[in-house]
Amino acid sequence: MKKIFSIILVMVMILSFGTTGASESPIIIHIDNQELSIPEEMGTPFVDKNGRTQVPVRVISEKLGKTVEWEQITTTVIVDNYIKIKVGEFTAEETPEGKIPKGYINMDSNPVILNGRTYVPIRFISEALGYTVEYEKVEGIAYVKIYTGSETNPIEQGADETTVIDGKEYGKNISDYTNEGGTISEDVIGSNTNSILGTRKEGSSLEDDAKLITKALEGTGYVIQNGSLQFPNSTGLADPNAQLKIRRDLNDNPVISIGGWPLDSSDKQFSTMKVLVNTALESAKYYSGSADDAKTIIDYFDNCVENGMNPEFDKTFTFGKTKVVFLDNIGYGVDIVILD
Repeated sequence: MKKIFSIILVMVMILSFGTTGASESPIIIHIDNQELSIPEEMGTPFVDKNGRTQVPVRVISEKLGKTVEWEQITTTVIVDNYIKIKVGEFTAEETPEGKIPKGYINMDSNPVILNGRTYVPIRFISEALGYTVEYEKVEGIAYVKIYTGSETNPIEQGADETTVIDGKEYGKNISDYTNEGGTISEDVIGSNTNSILGTRKEGSSLEDDAKLITKALEGTGYVIQNGSLQFPNSTGLADPNAQLKIRRDLNDNPVISIGGWPLDSSDKQFSTMKVLVNTALESAKYYSGSADDAKTIIDYFDNCVENGMNPEFDKTFTFGKTKVVFLDNIGYGVDIVILD
């Protein structure tokens, strides 16, 4: 997989209304395995009411040597001379030298100004930079670890293209099937060995992905409409209750968002669930370029659901040759980010 090399720090300054849900647990931040020392006068990281770790943005920017300008008249932050973010808005404007996609910046918790310091969710920073963030809590201390480009957390590889996590093997629980025409089955759960999707081509758009996945859904009655797996409608609007969505993150990494999933084998008998699981499988295969990697990714996620737990969020996993991060999509479900 290609290493993400865009080193861009995007900062947002949004006025905070109300109080934050500050964490009582100590928070220690590491950047590339070196502990970040934050002077008390520069602010203190905390966990907000949404469960997200907020950090003083100036501390991070100074550590990474980024330039920041402030336009008082337009209330706009300018980062590295070409990224502009206006207070109260989530659209990053880029000049011709810009390297990030235009569009809305999706954040799972709002940046805040607290005691004169601007705080921003650490996951937002990591996505803007193309970095990886890990979180763990040991004996009451929360550790946030930022990696700026090195390999992180390779998972032990087993035989037969499976993946081993905490001693459990994934990938063998999903069978292969061949469906006429290479389309997605609503009769059996599995990976279609004859899939017409193939592998995503470099430079393909989200619309290109949707057209291919919709073609593979032929016969099921479902389509990908405005990024959502749903029955087609004349309005052209996405179904807000769709159980699967595809999108791209700030770094143009493919994201498979799961809002619903069969809880056990009995739920998997329904054709709607078979289409859901198979679409997730084929999308993961399309984006990763590997049927084996896709099967281990979805098998791991499926096992988490069946055991009533979430996958470990904000941690980079390596399934075969594919790097994946699971994110908590608050109010919807789980995002599966295929890192490019």
